[in-house]
Amino acid sequence: MKQIYREQLKAAGFSEDVLPPKPEDRSWNIGNYAAIWMGLVHNIPNYIAVGGLFA
Repeated sequence: MKQIYREQLKAAGFSEDVLPPKPEDRSWNIGNYAAIWMGLVHNIPNYIAVGGLFA
């Protein structure tokens, strides 16, 4: 996997807000990913949208 160099991206004009976090700032664990997944899967408008696509 290609290494992302934050300083090069900032020099190219990217904002700090859209850059990926530094490795030392990454604090998510499996529980965080599970919570996001549960929120996305158990969202009724998502099911309605998919049902509309099938119809």
